[in-house]
Amino acid sequence: MGQWANWALVLVRTDPSARRKQEGISVLLMDLRAPGVTVRPIRFINGAHFHVQMFFDDVRVPAANLVGVEHAGWSIAKGLLVIERLFVARVGDCKPELASAAKLAGTWRPGPGAQIEDALLARRHAELDIRMRALEAAWWPAVRLAEQGGSPELEASLLKLDGNLLLQDLHTFKLDALGARALPFDPRAIDGEPSPEPLSPGHAENFPLHYWRYRGITLAGGSSEIQRQIVAKAVFGGLTEIDRPRQDELDEQQAIMDGTLRRWLDKHYAFERRRETVAARDGYDPAAWAALADLGLTGLLIPECDGGLGGTVILRARTLR
Repeated sequence: MGQWANWALVLVRTDPSARRKQEGISVLLMDLRAPGVTVRPIRFINGAHFHVQMFFDDVRVPAANLVGVEHAGWSIAKGLLVIERLFVARVGDCKPELASAAKLAGTWRPGPGAQIEDALLARRHAELDIRMRALEAAWWPAVRLAEQGGSPELEASLLKLDGNLLLQDLHTFKLDALGARALPFDPRAIDGEPSPEPLSPGHAENFPLHYWRYRGITLAGGSSEIQRQIVAKAVFGGLTEIDRPRQDELDEQQAIMDGTLRRWLDKHYAFERRRETVAARDGYDPAAWAALADLGLTGLLIPECDGGLGGTVILRARTLR
């Protein structure tokens, strides 16, 4: 929607001699009405305008429009990217689409074999419902962390991947459920003009406009390939939750248990073994669980008089998280 914007945050290179490409970048607050600024809307595959190209030809920006510290704009950019990716995880879009898809699954009657088809639709919708619940459950902790000044970079990339794919699958589900009813399309909807009356009985409210709109969401905010690179770097670079040092305060007993578990996971339950366990038929590693029991994890909540560690629910949750 940049064609309607008056201002933009622009990343500019202010130190060409910087050693690393992430350094020497500053963030400027740009008046898009300034001389030399050209904004060109990009027409999507569905005909509508959602994004734009911006060109800056000899544009002069007041020094007062510098955001943050000169040459240190990449840290600001990373923070903006995290917030953007949390937004484009599309939790707010997926929830109403899921509800709309539920109505379609409950009313569609395709004729012969309707019972089988309805059962398949119901199963597909249930799977989408489960994925939506999991997405939202993971999304809120990341949002809270960002609100507290944290930087859930890995979480934002994972959520964007999951949310984008879920929204696309929801639209594919609706397309399958609607069948030919999804075909009517009013070109005026491209410019946001409502139809004076339905185009046809059972009109699906210009569904193609939305279906094709969301085919491109895997590009915005960093493509899915970029997000997978971020996740892979975290996994193989030792930056996952298992490997990162704890940021919160632990008492002495919690710190001992936390360090012991991390060392055991690093030595005996690394990535390859975890992958083999997940790929196994039952997805269960009895030897790993036996070792965890030997470490005392299964006895965290058992009273000391019964041979346990006498911990509390808080202790257990913080240690195993």
